[in-house]
Amino acid sequence: MVQLTKTGRAALEAPPAQALRELWNARVTRGIIDEFCRIDTIKGQKGKGRKGLTSPEERRLTIKSALADCPVGRWVEVGEFSRYMRAGGFQFEVTRDPWGLYICDPQYGSLGYEGYGGWNILQERYLLCLLFEYAAPLGVIDIAYEHPVGARSDFHGQWGTDDLIFLSRYDGLRYFRFTPLGAFVLGRAEHYESGEEAPAVSLTVLPNRQIRIDQGDLSPEQKLLLESFAEPGGTGLWLLHEGRAIKSVEKGARIA
Repeated sequence: MVQLTKTGRAALEAPPAQALRELWNARVTRGIIDEFCRIDTIKGQKGKGRKGLTSPEERRLTIKSALADCPVGRWVEVGEFSRYMRAGGFQFEVTRDPWGLYICDPQYGSLGYEGYGGWNILQERYLLCLLFEYAAPLGVIDIAYEHPVGARSDFHGQWGTDDLIFLSRYDGLRYFRFTPLGAFVLGRAEHYESGEEAPAVSLTVLPNRQIRIDQGDLSPEQKLLLESFAEPGGTGLWLLHEGRAIKSVEKGARIA
């Protein structure tokens, strides 16, 4: 028999948007599992390196504060958001002792060496995980994601990464969009009313395998989807490409 906590019972009894707000706040302030463990290519998290890991709560609160600054309904490139966090003072540490974390080998692959365990390897990978695993499923953000293989090359200078095809499963997270629900969940809006968005883009698939954009502009996730199966063919035109389609299907994309 499953025993619910007071927070769990309150969330189930509350209106959906309020329930999501309470679940998010509970995760941010009381979540036990450290999201960084999902970056399983970085070793040492269960040994001596674990003692140096910082409080996940402090990291989450910092990211929450930065996320609340994002414009509602506008797509944001993840790299730009990461740079904004650093420039805006929303900085945090994943570990107080990067020497305890490593890739492949605890001696040669230690992240304590100069130029190894930088922001992009530790903080940015943690950021990607939190956005993908928790903010997106709760509806705080929409995301545009591609297969992680080849999505980022910034880790190849690290010792021991020669055989890695990606550093984390979240490397393919390219863009996110702060939602009206997210604004309510993070406390920027007092109320939330759900509603369906009218399609902003209309297109036509022509007999010659061209896709013509008739109206509107492609959002980042729509563009990523088209890039998986087609190549640009001029202003407002895309051409379905057999090679790209085959590669996308091999990576798990669905023809439908």
